[in-house]
Amino acid sequence: PTTTSSVYSTPITVSSSETLEAIATASGDSQSATGSAVYTIGASVAIKTVQHNSGSTESGTSLAVAFPGNVTSGNVLLVAESTYDAETLGTPTDSRGNSFTQLVTAGTSGASRAAIYAATANGNGADTATCSISATNNIHCHIYEVQGITTTVDKTGNSTVTSTSQTVSTSAATTNADDFVFAFFADNANGAILT
Repeated sequence: PTTTSSVYSTPITVSSSETLEAIATASGDSQSATGSAVYTIGASVAIKTVQHNSGSTESGTSLAVAFPGNVTSGNVLLVAESTYDAETLGTPTDSRGNSFTQLVTAGTSGASRAAIYAATANGNGADTATCSISATNNIHCHIYEVQGITTTVDKTGNSTVTSTSQTVSTSAATTNADDFVFAFFADNANGAILT
């Protein structure tokens, strides 16, 4: 840039990779050295499930389940847990100290209770999630690492049923161009096979 270059007094939009250079001038002062900044705009990351694992026990108050490989900082960690209706689900914890937020929960009286939680991975490395319940009973803990999404939830839906079929939908269409749809089904009372 030179003293005859365009003067920018408002923010500059950068929508693709480029190098910006600038100088500062003022009447009666020397011109500054040229400053520069490189902006790299990368391609968006594809949405995909990176890894998952699950565990269950028929008698316990907590259950630890390890991710098969290292988790990646910035990816979303999902935990789906379920137990018998009479128990209270605890917010999951993990060995990396991530903070999980409940996204949705549902339960049927006398049957099962389930919830889904999410956190953004705070670093790279091995990770083990722990699900817990209020008293000794069966507990199921399913963990997922997903790339290309955030923990911001557009729409949720839940449904409970005591018959042999079930449909779950959101109350309205989602507004995101690319969504990750995650569903979790739990059954306690009959040990049914879900298809």
